[in-house]
Amino acid sequence: MKSVLLIFKRNLSSITTSITKIHRNIYSRMYPILLVLPNGATIKIRYPVPQGIIKLPININTLSENEKRLLIDRRKPKQKVLSSETIKTAYNPTKYINLVKKKK
Repeated sequence: MKSVLLIFKRNLSSITTSITKIHRNIYSRMYPILLVLPNGATIKIRYPVPQGIIKLPININTLSENEKRLLIDRRKPKQKVLSSETIKTAYNPTKYINLVKKKK
């Protein structure tokens, strides 16, 4: 019985590397991220996805009644304040007639 030894050679080029993925379980590039804890403290961590800030959620069950009410009020949409004041200006166009150039 003859045994056959097969040797595979990977032909790496710019074509094959652009259409395949990185064959690693752990990626070497880690991005600096700012992690915001529920109490407001911040920590700089390394994260595999480039994000700016990661904010951890607040557990509402651990808050007091006053803090719960303030948090719910902050999450509600803000109402726009409408102002109906009219501003009267005294504009006299003849005052600026000397600044206009006349066409010849």
